[in-house]
Amino acid sequence: MKQATPVKPTTTTRPRSTTPVDEPSPIRRAALIFAAALLLRAVYYLMIRRTGCLDINLDPISDMETFHRWALSIVQGDWLGRGDFHPFHPWQAAVASREQWALWYGHVYHQEPFYPYFIALVYLLAPREPSSVVLVQFVAGAAGCALTYLIARRLIPEGAALAAGVLAVLYGPYYYYESLLLRDSLMIPLNALMLWVLIEARARSADSRRIGWWAAGGALAGVACITKASVLPFFALFALLTVLERRGERAANRFRPAAAMAAGFLACFLPVAARNAVVGAPLTKITTRGPIEFINGNNPWHMGIGWFDGDDERVSRYAHDTLARSGGGLLPTVAAVVKGWSSNPTGLLRLQVVKTCWFFAPFEMPNNASYAYFRLNSGFLRHATLSFFWISPLAMLGLLESWSYRRRFAPLYLFLACGIVTTVVFYVIARFRAPFMPAILTFAALGGASLLAHARRLRAGRLALQLILVGAILALNSARTFPDEDLVRPQDYLISLQGYLSRGMKAQALTEAETGRRLFGALPEFHKAAARLYLEQGRKAEAQAAYRDVLARDPSDAEARRQVMLLTSSP
Repeated sequence: MKQATPVKPTTTTRPRSTTPVDEPSPIRRAALIFAAALLLRAVYYLMIRRTGCLDINLDPISDMETFHRWALSIVQGDWLGRGDFHPFHPWQAAVASREQWALWYGHVYHQEPFYPYFIALVYLLAPREPSSVVLVQFVAGAAGCALTYLIARRLIPEGAALAAGVLAVLYGPYYYYESLLLRDSLMIPLNALMLWVLIEARARSADSRRIGWWAAGGALAGVACITKASVLPFFALFALLTVLERRGERAANRFRPAAAMAAGFLACFLPVAARNAVVGAPLTKITTRGPIEFINGNNPWHMGIGWFDGDDERVSRYAHDTLARSGGGLLPTVAAVVKGWSSNPTGLLRLQVVKTCWFFAPFEMPNNASYAYFRLNSGFLRHATLSFFWISPLAMLGLLESWSYRRRFAPLYLFLACGIVTTVVFYVIARFRAPFMPAILTFAALGGASLLAHARRLRAGRLALQLILVGAILALNSARTFPDEDLVRPQDYLISLQGYLSRGMKAQALTEAETGRRLFGALPEFHKAAARLYLEQGRKAEAQAAYRDVLARDPSDAEARRQVMLLTSSP
């Protein structure tokens, strides 16, 4: 496959664009991708806004509702976080008391603070409800699609770069995550912007304004860090890369990009450090989540993906004992957990391998919400978008194809490697993959372009090898995927049912209740909800049958006993 000449950091002049004058400029192409992505998001929003999908943002045991309440506390006056906002969910109660958690937390932010402040800013300007944030995230997500194209065009041929933008527009999980109040949705365009600026800075080595690009890249890395600190290893290694790439230059020139990046980073991080100084928290500590996340992802009973919910007493007791020994500190917790594996180090290593495999799973494992539930409620997601199932084979092919130009692709290699390692070391869920998709989609576009190039040039041998690789990964994905109904949760239907009722949409609520009865028949809540709705409609026989189903599962339910007695005795 014909490739453009690699862009070297030491180039004295910026390469001329090879775009013919009668073709749209890169900026116009990026604008077209943005417009297309925004239009499809508008269509998607109109399809789901009256369904139960968005109601999940106010699920009281979800991270979305936590960010919502945290943002409300900020706009109501607690701008410095003096109130020590921390949720207290059932899994936390299973580990320790609220007072004990407060001692472990101290005055540190519950999670990195940028996202709740971002929501608070939206709430200052718009209605204080999740849909306001969702609409802003749709705009940011559309910008992330355009930025994916701008990243790709610095690394791969223009046609393939356009394909990267199109793949981003069509990537279904983006729409889903942008519908949720989760920081991963903001991390996607934020990471894309950071990568584009850093790659541009690297390509503009002869541009007199390049220091500004380096500083801007550092500032964006700083914002990314106070959104999710896992970006820090990438930032440190990328800064080191800029120094190593200039080994033959004078010291002043050699360290200038790294120094500019550090200055930009600190400019964004210092306000958080200043807040910590004011409230009495450690200056550089910006989240309390590290210790419990490491325990969750590395306890002896961990299956390799997901979060423990408090039902497993073994994990809850293990978490309590470990945090009690470590005092809630990250490094002592890591040491305590690793020490617990001292008699079975291969078991710990095997768990990391399993977690790595789950990182590349072809589906979106439910966590806080369910992509499968959104798909079941949106024909657009089911029929007009792509999933990781289809993207991953092309991305692997593109990754292999890129190795011939590894110096050019070094930023993406670093970004993905650091992201995968930091995710796997703690714990894996599908949404943690989403912030790395701008890089993965770039490789997928390169893989697709390589397939087309070999097909056009009739290179049968090379094409056959690539098709075998793609086919093998698709076969592996097929063996590891699930139907949508196997990936929905009772909570999805319970929350949406309540949402429909709050809007007076009784017919839709009954449909949700009946679906819940079919999928989760062991839970009495769905039978009771259906019984009440049937009773309102005067459908006494169906109400009586539903109430009997409640009693079959919970014989002590007073409402069901009373209603069955009344319905049995009524003419």
